[in-house]
Parts: sequence; structure tokens; C-alpha cells
Amino acid sequence: MVKFILFLSIIILTALFFIYKKFTFDKDIQSALKKMFLLTILTGSTIFSRYLVIYTPLLLLHILALMIGWGFLFALLLNKTKKTWPILLPLVTITLFFISGFFVAEFD
Repeated sequence: MVKFILFLSIIILTALFFIYKKFTFDKDIQSALKKMFLLTILTGSTIFSRYLVIYTPLLLLHILALMIGWGFLFALLLNKTKKTWPILLPLVTITLFFISGFFVAEFD
């Protein structure tokens, strides 16, 4: 778990560095806030992964969505793409987790 936290912190600090460098070059606060928001969503989705262990197929799908999301975030930070919807893919798997939990859970 410590290795995961260290790896995630390095990724987050690298993304923050790219956002800062782009902001100091362009002075575009709206773009910087958008990228910070997307970084926050991906960080929260990555941290939420520990709860998806209950449903293994959904966890594997979530990990794949996270890899795609982080890849597209860094492609967005490096100006290689303008697409933002792949960054939101982990939210779809989290939504599926809550929907499946609602239909499978026992209510007393």
C-alpha cells in the first residue's frame, strides 16, 4: 500500500507541475482550473478503487478505465489531445458499482 501511495503521489505531483508550467506560460486560469478538476476526479477515482475489490470483474474494468483516464490526462496536459470524456470513464465504473450494490444488496 505504501508503494501505491508513493507512486500515486509522484503521478499527482508530475501532473501538478505540468499544470503549473502551462499556467505560467498561458496565464489561462479557466484551463488550469479545468485540468485541476479532472486531476481531482481521477485521484478520487483511483483512491475509490480499494472498495471495488468486492466485484473483481468490475475492478478489472475500473483499472482499465483508470489507465485510459490517466493516459488521456497526461496527453491533455502535453497538448496531444483535446478529448476530456475518456478521463471521466472511471466514474462510469463507480456508478456501475453503486447500481449493482443497490440491486444486489439485501434490505432488512
